Amino acid sequence: MAKEIRDSIHGSIKLDELELSLLDTPEMQRLRRIKQLGFTYLAYPSATHTRFEHSLGVMHLAGRIAESVGLSKDDIQLSRICGLLHDLGHTAFSHTFEALVEKHSKQTHEEVACSIIHADPIKSVLSKSSFSSKDVTDVLMGKNRPVSDIISSDLDADRMDYLLRDSHYTGVAYGLIDLERMIHTLAIHNDELVLTDLPAAEFLLRARSLMYPTVYEHHTARIAESMFSHAIEYLILHHGLEIPALLKMDDIDLIAMLRASKRYPKDIIGLIDNRTLFKRALVVGRPDIGTASVQRFAAMRDDLKQMDRIESQISDKVGLHHGYVLLDILEPLYPDGLDLKILKDGKVLHASSLSTAIKTMNDSQWDYWRMSVFSPAAGKDAVRKAALSVLNLDLKKSSQKKLTE
Repeated sequence: MAKEIRDSIHGSIKLDELELSLLDTPEMQRLRRIKQLGFTYLAYPSATHTRFEHSLGVMHLAGRIAESVGLSKDDIQLSRICGLLHDLGHTAFSHTFEALVEKHSKQTHEEVACSIIHADPIKSVLSKSSFSSKDVTDVLMGKNRPVSDIISSDLDADRMDYLLRDSHYTGVAYGLIDLERMIHTLAIHNDELVLTDLPAAEFLLRARSLMYPTVYEHHTARIAESMFSHAIEYLILHHGLEIPALLKMDDIDLIAMLRASKRYPKDIIGLIDNRTLFKRALVVGRPDIGTASVQRFAAMRDDLKQMDRIESQISDKVGLHHGYVLLDILEPLYPDGLDLKILKDGKVLHASSLSTAIKTMNDSQWDYWRMSVFSPAAGKDAVRKAALSVLNLDLKKSSQKKLTE
């Protein structure tokens, strides 16, 4: 029995019996209680949409793309299923403490999703269809092109949906891509998903490049996420919160746990609840420290132990308890460079070789890169001086005042 669900972005989304059965599992229903953009609602109040509706949107778009590029009926259905299940591995508040989970579990959210799909009830539901759990996880891990490209690539259904959906709910128009044109200019060449239209490629990349500094890396959300992540790690290290239990929680579970806790976690969630957030004691970018230093600090982002040490050193210098000085380093938008492919005259070419605008995006992404130190408002000037000393930075410019107010 087919069913239709009304979506705010795509209109009516149709689901068949298999998709409905997957949708009704507790693992999918948990996504109803996980905000798509974490704490971004503290900056954009209407950004309270969920991973659940995003998953429906990705399912819908994945099927449309697969059909448009001429895949088989089975691959169209597989694309839809993978789109529906692709976010099962996300923790509460989405990406907020993804690095923390990876640090303690040694698993990415994609690997967590695969373990969920290989277990009941998802595995059991899939076993009653023509698809196995391995069919799905092979796609999610990039082993079944071009279906894998439809789910995760520079041209994927995931990206198209979140740009449109996040633009809609934040009220930021930068992510409003021409969806119909994007879908109809996609093609398959040698099992690879490619674009056949250069302006469409430029538009998609420009939309993503503008949404990142404006929405996804908004400093208010970054501060709240950093505070929250440190509070969760405190529970892991000092109160026995185990990763398997954490992975099953939703936003409500975690908020309730923090509110019922004591000391540091309770203090932090109280500050977030009342939006009494830490302030930016220090913010530096490429104009302040130069390209070489930016690359050095960007590489530090994945070394959580080193970041902990730096936070402790700054805290010790100003007499604050650990957890009240937070180091935040943005991830580059395209850490491995842009790899968008364009099909032109029967040949697949790198988009950057055809477009000056795309070629410059690899470099211009660093214009938005920031490393920040957050602390309570009281004493942030002292934190700034200590951070400059610990990080061995000598800033010549006076542009810092506005950024840290």
